[in-house]
Amino acid sequence: MITRFIRGTLGLFVFLALGAAATAGQDPKTAATRMAIDDDPPGEAVRVMDRASAVSGLTIGFAARVAFQGAPGDPALAARLAEFARRHAPVWLSLPAPVAQEDVEAWRIALHRLLEQQGSALTILELTVDRQPARVARFVAQVAATEVRANHDAIRLALGGPAMSDRVRREEIYSAEMAPYVDLLAIPEGGESSAAWLRQIDPLARIVLTAPEPAAAVSAGVVEGVLRDLGTEVVMHAWRAPGFGESPLRALSAATCSCRS
Repeated sequence: MITRFIRGTLGLFVFLALGAAATAGQDPKTAATRMAIDDDPPGEAVRVMDRASAVSGLTIGFAARVAFQGAPGDPALAARLAEFARRHAPVWLSLPAPVAQEDVEAWRIALHRLLEQQGSALTILELTVDRQPARVARFVAQVAATEVRANHDAIRLALGGPAMSDRVRREEIYSAEMAPYVDLLAIPEGGESSAAWLRQIDPLARIVLTAPEPAAAVSAGVVEGVLRDLGTEVVMHAWRAPGFGESPLRALSAATCSCRS
C-alpha cells in the first residue's frame, strides 16, 4: 500500500511538473487546472476546498464544476459564482442550452450580462444539450462562442449533456463546421473512447470528463484518475466530493508542494 502511494505521488509530481512547464508557454485558453470538484449539492466544492486547506495547509489547484439547471441570469447562480470568485477558484460552469430558437435571444442577453459581471471567474463554459434540435444546438453554441470571445477569450467553450454521449446526436451537432466555435467535448467518465472520433472532427479539440452519476461505479480514485489522464486528450476531470478524502488530499498536496519547491 505504501509503495503504491509513493509511486502514485511521484507519478503525480511528474504530471504536475510537466503541466506547470507546459502552462508557462501556453495560451490562456489551453492552460487550466486539471481537477474539478462537483459543487453538488451547492456548497460541496467549498467544503472540499476548506478540507484541503485544513489537511495540507495549502490551497490545491482545484476548479469547481457548477452544473446549474436554471437561466444564466438567475440570482442564485450569481451568488454561487461570487463565492468562488472570492476564493479565486476557477469555475467550470455548465448551463443547459435553450430548448427552442425563439428562446435564444433572451438567453444570450442573460449570458452576456453574466460574462460581463462574473466571466473572469470562469475557465470553462459548458453547454448541455439533450433533446434540442441539432440546428438549435449548433446556433446556441455559435452564439455562446461569440459572447465568450467578445468578453473573456480565456474561457473555453464545451459541448456536453446527453446528446454528446449519443453517437448519432453527437455527429448531428458537433460537425467540422463547429470546430471554430467549440474547444472541448464534455462527456461522462468512461466515455474516453470518443477521443478517436473527436480527433477526426477537430484535432485541436480536447475532452473534459464529468463525474458519473452517484449510482454508477467510479473507475478510479482521484490520484489514480489524474495519472490515467496523463498523455491523453483529457484536460480536466470533474470528481464528486467524496473522492477527495484525506489520503488523496495529502497525496495531491505532497505532489503540489514538491512541484513548487
